Amino acid sequence: MDGYHRKRPYYGLLVVLTIGAGLLSRTPYVPALLYPYIGDVLYALMMYFLVGFCAIRATPLKVAVISLAICFGIEFGQLKWFKLFVWNRK
Repeated sequence: MDGYHRKRPYYGLLVVLTIGAGLLSRTPYVPALLYPYIGDVLYALMMYFLVGFCAIRATPLKVAVISLAICFGIEFGQLKWFKLFVWNRK
């Protein structure tokens, strides 16, 4: 087999497990030190798994770069001063 190849069912399961971990992270059992950050970490991890699910032959570095670009795009889109993404928002 040439190149890198992921198994889609495995990555699909990882996405579902990450969503479950994100839901469980909002319980009172999470330490106060981790509580403000764990959601962001799980969100970025889930994005990596989603891109890996879609791009099964991409290298891990390419998947990480694409995931990071998507995460940055979403975060920039939430900034009210970033006029490129908010031209239709009030």
